[in-house]
Amino acid sequence: MKRLLFTLFMAAGLSSAIAQGGYAVGDVVEDFTLVNVDDESVSLSDYAEEEGVIVVFTCNTCPYAVAYEDRIKELATSYNEAGWPVVAIQPNDDGRSPGDSFDLMVSRASDQGYEFPYLYDESQ
Repeated sequence: MKRLLFTLFMAAGLSSAIAQGGYAVGDVVEDFTLVNVDDESVSLSDYAEEEGVIVVFTCNTCPYAVAYEDRIKELATSYNEAGWPVVAIQPNDDGRSPGDSFDLMVSRASDQGYEFPYLYDESQ
């Protein structure tokens, strides 16, 4: 029953995203440029020579995101050399979630030893 409810919830969310102009499986994502925690800009087009890019939406404050931090680091370690680099994006509004400010993102990436870009999406 839990699996069915989860599947229905995810399907409803995906349908909503597609209806609002989101992406579907197999779509090519438009290029974007965001600021990394090293204060440098990173664009999706920077990875044009790679097989693809693993994009993870995460943040400093969500307990689920924090719980998956080690898995994200493992993804980066396992797939980067195979041509699938990890790029993490923090999309939260730091006005609503002060723990997700850019300065705290910089600290978290340093403290956790992120070896992948941790990008701030200021416009969400």
